[in-house]
Amino acid sequence: MALSKQAILAADDLPTESVHVPAWGGDVMVKGLSVGEMAKAQRKANKGTQLDLMVYVMIYGCVDENGKHLFTEKDVKALLTKNQEPIVEVTNKIFELSGFGLTPEEEKEEAGN
Repeated sequence: MALSKQAILAADDLPTESVHVPAWGGDVMVKGLSVGEMAKAQRKANKGTQLDLMVYVMIYGCVDENGKHLFTEKDVKALLTKNQEPIVEVTNKIFELSGFGLTPEEEKEEAGN
């Protein structure tokens, strides 16, 4: 049976997961981004670098235990002062949860190369 519009729109399809970040001494809760959040991050970082995009992805993807965003756009400058390695770790997980990660088959293929 095909899903209805209401069923699709009501589906909770933005997973959350905890990421251990040794450089920061603990875990960070992240969530997959909606299409709108990803588009907003890309627009905000439009003239910037990939690292600028990662900062906006962190702003929209890092959440607390209640699902509320940890950061706001006011935190961009502060996040740009952080070390790149943990930013990459966190944003890679957000990208994965958002459907931008490698499939298991792609991971095996990449590991073999």
